[in-house]
Amino acid sequence: ICVWNPTHDLLASGSGDPTARIWNLQGTREPEIVLRHIVFKDVTSSDWNPSGAQLATSSYDGYTRIWSSDGNLISTLGNFILSAGVDRTTIIWDGNSGRCKQQFSFHTASAFDVDCQSDTTFASCSDDMTLNRGQIVHGYRGTRVGASASDGTVCVLDLRK
Repeated sequence: ICVWNPTHDLLASGSGDPTARIWNLQGTREPEIVLRHIVFKDVTSSDWNPSGAQLATSSYDGYTRIWSSDGNLISTLGNFILSAGVDRTTIIWDGNSGRCKQQFSFHTASAFDVDCQSDTTFASCSDDMTLNRGQIVHGYRGTRVGASASDGTVCVLDLRK
């Protein structure tokens, strides 16, 4: 897995070992920053916050970790964090307290990914071959969401239909 930083020339990657990496792509020869998860489980998902200052990584160990863009594990988080789990749930976490704010049981198999299009809606996808949309708050005005599947297909869905 990999994800571009939205504001800096950085790329985050996750792998089949307990590490994620932050790669500086500004043409320097700096080594990548290695983010070590404690338990030997695959890193399955990662995403930057909108400012590019924090990176969330998730692993099959069941935890989501928040890192600074320079590789430090941090405990002060933003407003909310979304996670998708092998327990078939999608969870909205309070980023400050770390407590579950809302849990969704959309899927009948492992939820593999979740992503926000805006502050008000998100989509989750699963090995059960479904894509589900969830509301964080009322007032969503977007009309499209992207989805990908383990078979390599990618599509854009029009939420007005």
